[in-house]
Amino acid sequence: MGFFDWFFDVLSFLGLYEKKGKLVFLGLDNAGKTTLLNMLVNNSTAAIRPTGHALEEEVRIGRIRFKTFDLGGHETVREAWSEYYFDASAVVYLVDLADRERIDESRRELHKLLSSPDLKSKAFLILGNKIDLAGALTPPEAIEALGIGHLMTTRDPKVKLPEGTRPLQFYTCSIIRKEGYGDGFMWMSKYV
Repeated sequence: MGFFDWFFDVLSFLGLYEKKGKLVFLGLDNAGKTTLLNMLVNNSTAAIRPTGHALEEEVRIGRIRFKTFDLGGHETVREAWSEYYFDASAVVYLVDLADRERIDESRRELHKLLSSPDLKSKAFLILGNKIDLAGALTPPEAIEALGIGHLMTTRDPKVKLPEGTRPLQFYTCSIIRKEGYGDGFMWMSKYV
């Protein structure tokens, strides 16, 4: 660790330094992107209409201030995702684990993102939402269905990733019950 890294760590620890980043919330429609953003901004799960255009909000997680973009997940809207993610600090990809019929579609969209040159080195937090619903995929089923087992990196913050390794991790959550996503954001904040 160099002097400047140590210096900024000390400033951050003392609350005198704040990181900034840009997050994009991606995933199929009805995965919970807007509900999650509403929870982070307003601590509310009030009924929300489907996202028709990009929603921009500023969110603070720990000592990091994020500009977030919630992008709709309908097929026609997905074509515009790249206009927002090209300069993102990280990607939050949501998957509806209770919608077994669309898990293959979600996998295809996720792997398109993972193969994008613009996102080659960006941290990916994959949130398996709606784990509280009957019939939802279990974590091992979801990891297999999404084809990410071999791509996942450690959750241990003390382990330094090898140079050129994309941070990627999967967490299950229930946004409605306010469970699971906090751990995912804490993991992701180490890579922004």
